[in-house]
Amino acid sequence: MSAQFDQREPQAYDRSMETHIHKLESELIALKTDVAIIKSNYATKADVADAKNSVIIWVVSAVLLAQLLPALLKAFS
Repeated sequence: MSAQFDQREPQAYDRSMETHIHKLESELIALKTDVAIIKSNYATKADVADAKNSVIIWVVSAVLLAQLLPALLKAFS
């Protein structure tokens, strides 16, 4: 029992399949280009870790300065 989808006879070489393959190849090239752009522009785990450490250092420094500055101003006034 075989399924018949259209009235065409099966051929050894199907030109419509060639057009489908050509379309897939062109879409694959576009996908490769998009992935290359994404890899070059977006942050890596190391970039995110460096940014996180920088933010932590700034916050800790700001808190320490906010605690020490009034005491220093009072001592030198």
